[in-house]
Amino acid sequence: MKGNITQELANTDIKDFLSSHDVCKMLNVSIDTLNRYCMDGKITFYKPNNGNRVFIRKDVLNYLLHYKFNSKEDIIEQAKASSKEI
Repeated sequence: MKGNITQELANTDIKDFLSSHDVCKMLNVSIDTLNRYCMDGKITFYKPNNGNRVFIRKDVLNYLLHYKFNSKEDIIEQAKASSKEI
């Protein structure tokens, strides 16, 4: 498995590597939230040579595809619908 990870990192274009700061900006979350996502296994990350955590753009995009975020409008609509049911 480790060989596959090394191969994946080696085959990734440098522009597709993201820092924690980059990912926080993409997801509009705090570093604490990103840390939770990482520890919960929601977002794949790498720590080459036990250094700083790095992300691959496709892994972050996969996260976005698998976890739906409700917009403010969605939340308001859900609240209206549930209040009509009561």
